Amino acid sequence: MPNKTEDILNALKVVKEKLDAGYDKEGIEAIVREQLSLHDATRRSKTVGGVDGGVKFASLEKALEVPNAKSGLKELQNKSDDLYTMAVILGVRPNELKMYNEFQEMAKAMSSTGSGTGDEWVPTGYSAQLYEKVRLEMKVAALFDEIPMPTNPYIPPVLAGDVTAYLAAESTADEIATTATIAPSQVTTSNFTFTAKKIAARVRLSGESDEDSIVPMLPTLKNNIGIAIAAAMETAIINGDTAATHQDSDVTNAKDARKAWNGLRKLCAAGSKMDASTFNIDALRTIRKNMGVYGVDPRKLAWIVSISVFVQLLGLTEVITLDKYGPNATILQGELAKIDGIPIIVSEYVRQDLNATGVYDGTTTTKTELLCAYRNGYLLGNRRGFTLKQGEDIENDQKILVASIREDFEPVFDAATQYAVGEGYNIAS
Repeated sequence: MPNKTEDILNALKVVKEKLDAGYDKEGIEAIVREQLSLHDATRRSKTVGGVDGGVKFASLEKALEVPNAKSGLKELQNKSDDLYTMAVILGVRPNELKMYNEFQEMAKAMSSTGSGTGDEWVPTGYSAQLYEKVRLEMKVAALFDEIPMPTNPYIPPVLAGDVTAYLAAESTADEIATTATIAPSQVTTSNFTFTAKKIAARVRLSGESDEDSIVPMLPTLKNNIGIAIAAAMETAIINGDTAATHQDSDVTNAKDARKAWNGLRKLCAAGSKMDASTFNIDALRTIRKNMGVYGVDPRKLAWIVSISVFVQLLGLTEVITLDKYGPNATILQGELAKIDGIPIIVSEYVRQDLNATGVYDGTTTTKTELLCAYRNGYLLGNRRGFTLKQGEDIENDQKILVASIREDFEPVFDAATQYAVGEGYNIAS
């Protein structure tokens, strides 16, 4: 008799391999359901004859061999980004490159008719996929929603107070009542202003670079540009300060990304800060309590910590032992995803060289901090996605590439009175 467990495990392995390869989850789900249905019908027919046919998933792998549309689209987008990058570097039209022929054939295969000259498939900018990659690099920025900015500056309307529901009496009159049976809500609105800041990265290439020499380094080049911009945005969201004198004394360059906007540390009001030198679960809960209504729902919060604080979290009495934290005890697992239901985000941009008051002064550099952010309290505004421009440095015979993006990060509420972020400082690093 076939081994049912082995068949199921093999089927799951096939599904995982296809998911890892970028196959559409909804498409796989439909195929698996079809296979299960076929299996049930087969099993019932064989059971009638007195034989249990077992779980037969041999055809699952064959069913999943059909090319996946979404996977193909991602590949096309990636090839389009490569082609566009190459064209900008060399200062030519995309369809003048040798690699354009390969892109053209792929584009035709993705089209409904597969005909035409392919001129309509000339990329004129980056696909959304490249920006998605940058977003994946950003752990902290990914906590907050992003909205497009139709203008710059842009003032989005914001509800400062929630709609209120009331008890309403049943209406029994045949005629229109003289007074409303449902009490109205007095919804207050507010607004803030997005002003896009340009985050840019510059790369130099040899003047002798040609298409053949650049092709092998395109993935690395795109990846490094994405990481550079993601890193700049990440540290600005945590450590940003637009004051003439930055809160950290080592941020003096006017072009430093940490001067783009006010970040979480700067936006944290005094009422939601606390000395956490005694690092324990009570300190963490006090930080959350200081946030008031914004600290209520753990699903809307996130701890943002340095690696030093994360290691200290692993050693908290409440999570380290089996009797306190069950099978997920850190002494067994070596990892910790949440504290009191709040996810933990470890970021290399949470500083570990601060003084006892939570800023960098260049003298005392032995302290770190942690932040507790209310995720709905902040928004990212996107005015423009990625652009890539090229120039020539004739004196040094180099090509210069500049990649840039225009974004802003703003609090939804008045940061001085609404405690949408809490901070624990003076933690030994």
